[in-house]
Amino acid sequence: MTVAAVVDGAPATRLYEALADLARYPELTEAVLSVTVERLAPDSVRSSWTVRLRRGIMRWTEWDTFDRRALTIDFEQVAGDLDVFRGRWSVLASEGGGRQARISFEAALDLGMPTVATILEPIAARALGEAVALIMGGVAAAAGGTVTDRRARDGPEPAGLG
Repeated sequence: MTVAAVVDGAPATRLYEALADLARYPELTEAVLSVTVERLAPDSVRSSWTVRLRRGIMRWTEWDTFDRRALTIDFEQVAGDLDVFRGRWSVLASEGGGRQARISFEAALDLGMPTVATILEPIAARALGEAVALIMGGVAAAAGGTVTDRRARDGPEPAGLG
């Protein structure tokens, strides 16, 4: 699944710094109930999440790796409600720099229930996509920007996440 948004009013580096401040997410959106962060190295953390998805709650712990030069955060669930949950957040500067950037979230998920995967995984992906869109709006506001265009796509695992 992929969710992407264009953010006006925030340079890419400021948007990335707001995105990388995982512990602040509960302040930025009601979708994230809690995040605890434990620094493991200068560029990696273990974070534990509780997120509201429609009428349910999803909990997991993940490893996060930050690449501040590439403006990416790679994550992989190490424990939690899903069998597989891994992906990447990225921020891209607009052409010519300036105060517009694109933020994207790509993830692969597997509920671990093959007999009902074709029914439940698209529903889970949509619910997760809704939460991600709310996070993007909160992150954009924290960076001084506004989401002006948002796109979501359910589908196969994005290239490079396998």
